[in-house]
Parts: sequence; C-alpha cells; structure tokens
Amino acid sequence: MRVQGNLDSLFLSLQAQKLTFIPLDEIKEMDSSGIVYWGNHTHDHVISDNCTAEELVEEITKCNNTLKDIIGKESLPIYSYPNGNYDDMTLGVIQKMNFMFAVTTNIGRIDYHSDIFKLSRNEFKNGTLAENILQSFGIWTHVFNFVKKLFFIKNKK
Repeated sequence: MRVQGNLDSLFLSLQAQKLTFIPLDEIKEMDSSGIVYWGNHTHDHVISDNCTAEELVEEITKCNNTLKDIIGKESLPIYSYPNGNYDDMTLGVIQKMNFMFAVTTNIGRIDYHSDIFKLSRNEFKNGTLAENILQSFGIWTHVFNFVKKLFFIKNKK
C-alpha cells in the first residue's frame, strides 16, 4: 500500500504485493475520523499513460474494490495520476469512469480557467508562512521581484 498525502485527502495505491506503509487498522481509524477521504491512485501504481484503456480501467476498479474490502466503501471520485503522467487516453478513461476531477504533479495555482482533469498542486517548502501563502496565490515571484527592485538587487547571470 502506498499513500501520498494532500492537506485534505490521501491517494491510496494498493499494491498486489500487500506491502503496507500504514497498517490496515490505522487506515480504518483514519477513515472513521471523518477528516480523511480516499481518492484513487491505481492498485499497483501503474503509470497511466503506459497502460491500455482496459488496463487502466482494471487498475482503477481493483483499487476501488480493495479499498471497499478494507473500509466498506469505494474511493471518492477523484484521481491522482501516478507520477503525474497522463495522456489523452487517460483523460478519456477517467472522464468515462465519472471522476469529478484529477490532480497532476504540476505545481501551480487553480482558478476558474483550470481544467478539472489536469489540476495542479501547491507545494509548501521550508519558507515562511507569508512566502507559502503568497506562492499559493501565485504572487510570490511578483512580490520578490518588487523587493529586489526596491533594494536595487540584480539577478546574477
């Protein structure tokens, strides 16, 4: 089992080898907490654009079925592309399987122009809270460049 975390959801990849990074009882406890929700990330962490449509459907279905065996319900209709990889076939499969949205590994802002099947993420680094908030809104670079101009700091080339 492989888990990747977001602030409000975890994407679960249930592997055939039954490797577990989180014991099953902890998965059940997390689920019953009401603050963790499960999305689909395929059963064996296959790279979506390396699969045929049939293989991808099987991987997604197997992940849902395994999760249902563990916690009694399927994942939410959200998908996280393993390694962030996707292609037109992948997009078609997840849309036909009625996923509400999907996330990539691309870093960036989400706004009303964003494609709901190619959503980017925000990355919080070891910066200050202010820096992370400004990055979330996509304005950190503008603020940083303004400060450099204000203090006559030139970029090194």
